[in-house]
Amino acid sequence: MINVVIFSKDRPAQLELLLRSMKRFFVEWNMVHTHILYKYTNDDYRIGYEKTKLYHPEFDYVLEQPGKFKEQTVSLIRAENQATMFMVDDMVFKNYLALKTIPIKKLLSEDSIACVAIRMCPRINYCYTERKSTPPPNFTEDLMWFWRDPSLGGDISYPMSTDGSIFRTEDIYPLIKDLPYENPNTMEGVLANNPINKPYMICYRDSLVFNIPVNKVQTVNGNHCGNIPAEYLNKEFLSGKRISMANIEFFENTSCHQEIPLVLGEDIEISAEITERLDDCLKKDYSKMAEQGVSIVICTYNDSHFMLKALKSCLLQKVPKEIIVVDDCSTVPLCDEVVKFIEKHNVRVIRHDKNMGLSAARNTGISSAKYDLVIPIDADDYFFQNGIDGQIGRAHV
Repeated sequence: MINVVIFSKDRPAQLELLLRSMKRFFVEWNMVHTHILYKYTNDDYRIGYEKTKLYHPEFDYVLEQPGKFKEQTVSLIRAENQATMFMVDDMVFKNYLALKTIPIKKLLSEDSIACVAIRMCPRINYCYTERKSTPPPNFTEDLMWFWRDPSLGGDISYPMSTDGSIFRTEDIYPLIKDLPYENPNTMEGVLANNPINKPYMICYRDSLVFNIPVNKVQTVNGNHCGNIPAEYLNKEFLSGKRISMANIEFFENTSCHQEIPLVLGEDIEISAEITERLDDCLKKDYSKMAEQGVSIVICTYNDSHFMLKALKSCLLQKVPKEIIVVDDCSTVPLCDEVVKFIEKHNVRVIRHDKNMGLSAARNTGISSAKYDLVIPIDADDYFFQNGIDGQIGRAHV
């Protein structure tokens, strides 16, 4: 399976578009663990992210803690997953991605491929970030190319992008763990300076994703972009509009980053329900709710060997709490250390009679919770000390 980590800052409307397109075009989207590491700089963006969560509750949203970006990023990568993909919030899926396809199979079976570049295809002939034409390389029959060719340039010779490159986890994890960085931009910078030592990249016949660079929210790089502010998009998003996919689906882009018009439309039936739920959510005083207690739901399926760290981290939270473990019909028993912890700390365990998937497991835990405030985490996730208190405190900036 694959790790998917999405980085987002102050762009909830664009993140919502990415997640919606992911559900439309990523065939196995509901079978993988997708983590969204996000941050916001004002209360309007916070509310925008709360609305995105209501549209797409199936994903794991992790609020970035100050000074903890690298530590949190490393924690979101499961070593047992064979592949890892990073994405950013101005990306969008526009064609189908399936994991059991030739490029990904070749990545995992051949030791000469650095990455699957799902944003590339033979049609790409321009580098937006460098503002120059980039003639396509000499592709093999399987659409591999030698990215180290000195005659190439731009995105064609750039395997370490965090904009939708798929890596072997065994290749990328040591770099993510050991290199120094503080945010997504410096992370890509150190990766670019320390590329995976494999000479080929591979792609599909058509690009599956592309970036729509209509705004910029970081100050690390001097990248150029369009003129649709994130603040404007968020305001429209909060008013009930969403970015349409009508002119995005199967778009034949010629650059990995390409500006196109963003069409805002009202999704009246869904937005009315979401707005009502959002209003109800914003009226709640989470600090007072946390004082009453928090239900922590940990879902597991054959990965209890990762769970002990998650369980121990729950004890580092000052708030009153209950811990619920939902075993989604694992085919192997819980490991001995976890069983001992469960017995010692009175952890509730709920077992499914059949495997129902992560979303169903979370719903089981949520419906069984005794507190109004419920926080689900994966078996390989963990809280920082007093992390729940910090998140609740930032929920009402």
